[in-house]
Amino acid sequence: MGLMVAGLGLPIAFFGWTAGLLTIGLPVGAALHACGVCSRRAGAITGAALLVPTTGLWVAPVTLWGSEVAGREIATAILAATAAGLAGAVVGWIVVRVAYERGAAA
Repeated sequence: MGLMVAGLGLPIAFFGWTAGLLTIGLPVGAALHACGVCSRRAGAITGAALLVPTTGLWVAPVTLWGSEVAGREIATAILAATAAGLAGAVVGWIVVRVAYERGAAA
């Protein structure tokens, strides 16, 4: 059962990630580029700052759906937001590395 859920969830997550990257990440990245902000630290902070609230909007209603909120559900939501922040920071760091610093080394 878990393998089937993962098999269905990964393509949905891929399209959701791509849609978010194009609708949110691209305009924010263009604004940062226009302002001359192109450090790896800025990319990591931006990636984390954009992905944590987005994940919170996705996870919190699903996790906290019931009228009683148990500690496990809150811990799950916090863990998901933390994992999303780390993933966003890594992606932001990689995007800046590829976009700005890779060409400078050549």
